[in-house]
Amino acid sequence: MGKSSASALVTVVGAGSLAGAINAGLAAAGLIGPADPPRSDRQTGLTVIVTTEWREVEAVLADRRPVVMVSPGAGPAEVVRALEAGAADAVAGYVSVREVVARVRSIVHRLDPAGRPAPPPAVDAGPIRLVPLSRLAWIRDRPVRFTRIEFDLLAYLIVHPQMALDRRLLLEKVWGYTSGSGDTVTVHVRRLRSKIEVDPMHPELIKTVWGIGYLLDVPAPTISPQGERG
Repeated sequence: MGKSSASALVTVVGAGSLAGAINAGLAAAGLIGPADPPRSDRQTGLTVIVTTEWREVEAVLADRRPVVMVSPGAGPAEVVRALEAGAADAVAGYVSVREVVARVRSIVHRLDPAGRPAPPPAVDAGPIRLVPLSRLAWIRDRPVRFTRIEFDLLAYLIVHPQMALDRRLLLEKVWGYTSGSGDTVTVHVRRLRSKIEVDPMHPELIKTVWGIGYLLDVPAPTISPQGERG
């Protein structure tokens, strides 16, 4: 079976019998690349790192490459740490070579022909574009930075367009509070308006529904595979 252009960029980093077994399993599946890929490939290819040392994982992540961490001595906390640091996947505890091969194959299928991760999907609604996975946003083609809560609030509004949403509902769905003051929502809506409205004093996007809460006045959102703009 011939190798795809993406699979030719998969490399295994690590020593010992487990790394050797994973390398052999990936090679048998047609997923392994050269033992010493060109520098340009190292910048974009998928790396499977077999290690118990966190600093080795960090070194690979620093190159901004997709990484699968395989660490037989790690536990759930280390898996979470790796994923939060940007790893594409992590396997810990008892490691099955077959499982690692399956996980790598799944990731490779999501890479573009150059071996880079496919751009995350974007959500477009009227003048608003959000990329939830990378938490990027554009308003009228202008990049805008939001705090975590501001982004989460706008994301919730954008998937419920033209709906009058109660402040208490927003408090529960965005903040996770089952009780509390709606003033928290009011303050954050005011901040959102200052960033997305042409005239925050006369909002055209986030409208107040008196006696209820707020409504985002945009068309139904669409999903685009091209997540980030140049």
